[in-house]
Amino acid sequence: MALADEPSEDCLATTTHARLRAAQGDVRGACRILEAILAARPDDGEARAVLVSLSGATDRAAAEEADETLARPVAADPAALRDRFRDTLGAVGEPPGRRVVRKLERLLRRIEDSRRANRAR
Repeated sequence: MALADEPSEDCLATTTHARLRAAQGDVRGACRILEAILAARPDDGEARAVLVSLSGATDRAAAEEADETLARPVAADPAALRDRFRDTLGAVGEPPGRRVVRKLERLLRRIEDSRRANRAR
């Protein structure tokens, strides 16, 4: 399993992500995430504690292809996460959640169109 040379901006590492990876048996992946966090924030006590707790754990065989190239994880930036979260909920000036409401309305229209098409058959 090779790591990409440059970290991806889309790959944000958090201790929660590392804990999930470890719980799924990917201890090496969890350790990589924690090491990326500690490289960016050496004083992060939570990341260090989780890394120490995983030091004796063994990796369950992860179903990853040998030629798969993974981006090196980078520590999450709280401001970037906040901005991405806000962008996901809706555009600036739009009430929070409006974008989600519009997506749900489109989904409901598609369901209704599908029902009409099925009745017409």
